[in-house]
Amino acid sequence: MTTSRTFLQQGGLLSRGFVEDHGLNHTAQFSDQSDKTNGIWHRIFLDHVDIHDRAREKNLYGPVLFQFDLNILFTLAARTEILVTRKNPVHWNERDSDSERWFRTKDELARHIRFGDFGKMLVIKTPSEKLDFPNRKALIILDDPQRKLSSGENAYTHAKNRLTTTASPVNASIERRECRKGCSCAKEYDEDTNEEIDVYFT
Repeated sequence: MTTSRTFLQQGGLLSRGFVEDHGLNHTAQFSDQSDKTNGIWHRIFLDHVDIHDRAREKNLYGPVLFQFDLNILFTLAARTEILVTRKNPVHWNERDSDSERWFRTKDELARHIRFGDFGKMLVIKTPSEKLDFPNRKALIILDDPQRKLSSGENAYTHAKNRLTTTASPVNASIERRECRKGCSCAKEYDEDTNEEIDVYFT
């Protein structure tokens, strides 16, 4: 939630290196150190699918999903680099070659990528380390944990209000996530501690 509000305030997604260098508010991720070690700290990550929907479980990176149209890739600034990982960088080995980490050609990518393969991520390096929301509009899908915060307030309502009222140059449209049959997120959120729910939704 904290990082998502920073994105809205800044008008787009940011590399974690940019966020750290500029002292912006964010939530630490379990992959932070490995991404620094692997030299991708100053890049922006995009999943090519909605992991929550495909896996039918909550996304470990948080309850806020920014949804982009693929056409955004055609509008990026000059000197932007777009790469696709062969596997999630948290599973990279220091001895891996570039060809073991990244797809090298579009034909190779087309042969091997499959819808729902979560390890294959778009990793984008822009000159500004920022990916602007198109036309200053952001589409957000927000989980509803069906829990209350430690303050007693409904977690979903609080989170939606926080995102909506964030001072921002962006017009944010927020939709409640509609889970597919068999999704386990409700059970997972039910098992979270009050402190974890507070971190996710405040």
